[in-house]
Amino acid sequence: YFVKLINAKHRTTTPYHPRTNGKVENLNGLLGRMLTKYCMGKPTRVWDLYLPQALFAARVREHATSGKSPFYLVYGTHPRLPGDTEPVTSTRDPAELDSKIMAVNHARAEANEKLLYKAIRAQKIHDEKVTTCPLQPGKWVLVRNEAKQKFESQWFGPYKILKAHPLG
Repeated sequence: YFVKLINAKHRTTTPYHPRTNGKVENLNGLLGRMLTKYCMGKPTRVWDLYLPQALFAARVREHATSGKSPFYLVYGTHPRLPGDTEPVTSTRDPAELDSKIMAVNHARAEANEKLLYKAIRAQKIHDEKVTTCPLQPGKWVLVRNEAKQKFESQWFGPYKILKAHPLG
């Protein structure tokens, strides 16, 4: 219901396969680096005590591509941070509220446009670099080890292709 209400698309990803969910994995990496710094000189088992601060810090930082923080894009206002001296202002004037809503919607659309442009550009660069090699009977290939553990080889093989299948 909530997904329909906010006009979003629910997408599932393959479990235990980090490459299928790169955005989440990037955030997890950022949180891991932040928690490492927060836990410096403290027992590492208390990392969960610092998770709220790390999440807040990740949400209020300005995104390099969109130029806006996730906090602003979700809540439509900038967060109150320690040391902020400006008083909190709130209004009940409908015209001012409408202009704030329009500004946030514009910021969201602009951020979406910038992110889409960057994704298309990255896809184009990727497509220019990647070359495909047709798999034909008689060729030797290596197979990627998708369940690689520490100290294991990244590849299995070499294997000789005996028969080509239409689906690869």
